[in-house]
Amino acid sequence: MKILGNKSLSAFLAIVATLLFWAELAAGSVFVVMLFTAAHIRKAFALQVPISYSSTSMLQIYSAKRNGDFSILNTTDGILSIHIGASWQNIMILLTGYGLLFAVVVMITYQLKKIFGSFKQNQPFHKSNMYRVRYIAFVLISYSVIQWLFVIAVNKILLQIFIFDHLDLTYNFNINCFLMGIVLLAVEGIFRTGLALEEDKELVI
Repeated sequence: MKILGNKSLSAFLAIVATLLFWAELAAGSVFVVMLFTAAHIRKAFALQVPISYSSTSMLQIYSAKRNGDFSILNTTDGILSIHIGASWQNIMILLTGYGLLFAVVVMITYQLKKIFGSFKQNQPFHKSNMYRVRYIAFVLISYSVIQWLFVIAVNKILLQIFIFDHLDLTYNFNINCFLMGIVLLAVEGIFRTGLALEEDKELVI
């Protein structure tokens, strides 16, 4: 299968990105409706807060063989379910937090949709693609830093509210998103070089 043009891999990915973009918008709308419905009916939420902590033994897993050895399941992260009242303040906090996360995902998907769309039109080194790749890179890098600051703030709040007897909360940094952003900045340099070569080619012609 060819990479560029119609009926290519890029054309397929452009369709996938477009469908994913609209699916994300639909999912966001459904989430908002469910949030207000839960607030009206149940008067409370079960807030799912991802946390990371020092290695802890959670479960013993026994061998299927008689007199066999057993294993211990260790974990370093999980989901803390916190029940909170459905006040307007809590609703706005939830909408703000999830809204920011949703906006990051939608923005990245939209930029990918545009990039693959230009690939479909045989314009891989279009100038706008360079800015789109840079935009995604800065979003990923910013997200990793903001998420780390968010973890610090959330851990301080949790330590004031709850007592974690045998758990030490940790402050993990999302290195994957950060490195992905750095790699995309390098990819942007490739787009910039390709664009310069195309412009030189047009001048020669």
